[in-house]
Amino acid sequence: MSGPTSRDQRPKPVRPTDGDDRVERLARRIERQHHLISRLAAMLEQQAPEGAKPRVVVLPPFAGLSAPPRAQPESRLLIDWGRQPPPAPLSPAPGLDSFGLLPRGGRAVALSLLGLGQAERKAALGEMAARQRTDPGLRPVILTDSPALGPALERGYAVEYLGDETADRHRRIEQIARKWGLSTALVRRAGTGGFAETTIEELLGQATTTAAPPAPDPEPLPRPAPVAIRRREPVAQFQKRSYRPTRPSASPDGGPLLSYCIPVMDRGADLRATLGANLREQAGFGSLVEFIVVFFDRDVETQDWVRHRHRREIAKGRLRVAVSEALDSWHFAKAKNAFRPLVRGRIYSSLDADNFVTSAETQQVIDVHAVHGEHFVFHHFSGTWGDGTSGRISLPASLYREVGYNESLLPRQFDEIDLILSVLRKDPRAALICHSVERNLITLSDRTRAFVSREGLRNPFVHTPPVPRRAPLNPRGAEYVRQDAVLAAMTDFNQALSFLSNSSSTQARDRLVALAYGARQRLADLMTGEALVRTLFEEPEATLALARPDPAEVCLFACVRNDWTFLPKFVEHYRRRGVARIFLVDDRSDPPLAGRLEEPGVHVVVPKAGTFLTAKGLWLEALMKTVLAPGQWALTVDADEFVDTPAGTTGFPTLAARAEAQGRSWIAGLLVDMLPGSAEDLLELDRDPTAFDRVLTRCCHVPRASDADYLAHSSIRWGFGRQAQLSWTIDARFHAFGTFDSLRKIPLLRYRPGLHLNQGFHDLHFSDGTPPLGPHVWDEDPVLAIRHYKLEKLLTAAARDQLAHQVRATGALQYHWRTAANLQRILGEDAQQAERLLGLPTLPYPDGVLRALDLRDGGPAAARA
Repeated sequence: MSGPTSRDQRPKPVRPTDGDDRVERLARRIERQHHLISRLAAMLEQQAPEGAKPRVVVLPPFAGLSAPPRAQPESRLLIDWGRQPPPAPLSPAPGLDSFGLLPRGGRAVALSLLGLGQAERKAALGEMAARQRTDPGLRPVILTDSPALGPALERGYAVEYLGDETADRHRRIEQIARKWGLSTALVRRAGTGGFAETTIEELLGQATTTAAPPAPDPEPLPRPAPVAIRRREPVAQFQKRSYRPTRPSASPDGGPLLSYCIPVMDRGADLRATLGANLREQAGFGSLVEFIVVFFDRDVETQDWVRHRHRREIAKGRLRVAVSEALDSWHFAKAKNAFRPLVRGRIYSSLDADNFVTSAETQQVIDVHAVHGEHFVFHHFSGTWGDGTSGRISLPASLYREVGYNESLLPRQFDEIDLILSVLRKDPRAALICHSVERNLITLSDRTRAFVSREGLRNPFVHTPPVPRRAPLNPRGAEYVRQDAVLAAMTDFNQALSFLSNSSSTQARDRLVALAYGARQRLADLMTGEALVRTLFEEPEATLALARPDPAEVCLFACVRNDWTFLPKFVEHYRRRGVARIFLVDDRSDPPLAGRLEEPGVHVVVPKAGTFLTAKGLWLEALMKTVLAPGQWALTVDADEFVDTPAGTTGFPTLAARAEAQGRSWIAGLLVDMLPGSAEDLLELDRDPTAFDRVLTRCCHVPRASDADYLAHSSIRWGFGRQAQLSWTIDARFHAFGTFDSLRKIPLLRYRPGLHLNQGFHDLHFSDGTPPLGPHVWDEDPVLAIRHYKLEKLLTAAARDQLAHQVRATGALQYHWRTAANLQRILGEDAQQAERLLGLPTLPYPDGVLRALDLRDGGPAAARA
């Protein structure tokens, strides 16, 4: 023992494996090494001759987890670290995630985990990994008094175990500081997290403090039992065409053939239980199969767990991990679309965090792709709702990128069936692959079956028998939708939106719109204001943080899109008439409205679900339910509608208080389309579109008796009843273009739960059984005149072209079918819009327009004047 050894008897560096038992063996081995070193040092000190230099064996960092060892001589002088420093301090490892990313050298620091419990130790290690991403030169040496070294070893850090005895801790820390060349230490702050930087000397001063014994580590997470696959079932005949299942040796482009895509938000425990099993199950396919996990939450612990536990699969390219901040709350379609730029395989396949996938299922997908190439959509639905299979879809990545999930849907329900229908509509050659002829997405849904029949979809239908599969962790059961009224309403709404998006049938549109309206009214009744805001709007926290207005204030709610011409004067008009707060839903204006209209008391929200046609009322009702008190008065108007108050009324608060004192809960309004006086006026409007209120100062006036066909039209009878002459007199669009548009509005109302808005604000609906308003609205005073500047969009070439493009691009989805048809007729190539409007008989718009045009009491007052 007194002379140099013939060879350094160090253990070979060993990396930990994924098994918890392996980690425990490593921990015991490290403890034994530490014990042997202590005994050897004591023996040498006792046996060394007087004046001789004692020697201590030099071991590498525990478990070989430091940087790759430097070349060692065949024999070397043993160094006593307790009495003199080594010739050069050892270099600690940066951690397995950081190999190849950190600069040479770096700064070694001690990370003290002394006295911390299991959860605090894990949190500290996670924070250290995050800090290394911003401080690449940081190389930690872990100081711990817990024998549970697994978390640190899995990260590849250098670990120094000090034991739970504090008597000799001062000398041990001094030795460790010499060994690694440490001068700085990081100590985790209690409770708040983060690190406090200190010196080794200060850490030594704390070393004699007795720490409470750390909490025992919990039992390791049990691994799910593997599924036994006895034999591989070949895919059955496809449309009476038999073939032999094949397993290609490689993807044609050298990359993976199949990409399993797993979005994760608040499902970390599920992912921990399924990911390892899925990777092992698919190991036989090698690089043909990849898994992509995208985290939409801040579960850094699970993210780091995936990166470290499955680092080998990541290194081989079988697993990729990404983090996205695209979602502030869960949305199936948006989460699943996030993989579009990430998928490398020829086939996209969806998985939830709690889903297992067997090798037999993978082989079946590959076989389907071998037969159908780029023209199929495979629905893995077993035929039983709620067992976790309905949401699983496989299809060519090219179709997935081109079609994708519909992000206008509400966050849950029907997203996968919408994708299937959209693919079948997009690609008539795409085959629908199902496991059951009798029980599939078409046969089990009357609405889907009717849609397929109505649209005449003739895609190939292919039956392939089910193969062995493994149930998900959290099956919901067949009745889970029926038992949840909100999910049932979301299902109806998303079905309507899906069918409308894929439908070419105008006959079915009324039924589908009615289905969407009924569903949105149920959602507005069932969900809280906060839940509605989180479901429907981006950045919901800003809306929820708004202070509620005073119940005596009148607030305005409007949905706008590219209404830059009107908005500044719109806000000014209502402000001057006593409106305290204005809430605007920006329906995807380009450029966005936020930042361009920064006025005190004006709040802009952006919807993230629904469309103008299906959800305009739901958007506004969600805001009203969130910010208004029951009984508070509100205005609901469009951006081109300027409501005037009656003479002698100072503003809307006064008008609302008067109506409330009369026991009223709404006030009707009459749309008056504003017109120019001459062709010269149009030149000014061309030069300055914002001069609309100076140029459009007249209104249509046709005092003769109305035509019988006009009086018999359903929209006129519904809106005006026996007062139809009032509509006839000022209906500029009918007299110019022959279209029927309702000029009736309910702009001012008293909010109450269960009240629902009509799409065009023409009526009110109630959940408590109160009937709609009917044509008797004209029997009560006052009736509000509404200056309507919609026709400005027909009087200048630029505005007309913009409106025509909007109608062509989104008319079917944005407007009711009658409104869309009217706009298409007005915008026809031979419509001569300006000429027809200039040819109408008109009167100047006075402040008392209704007194001049009111025909309710038996005759045209203006004509008599």
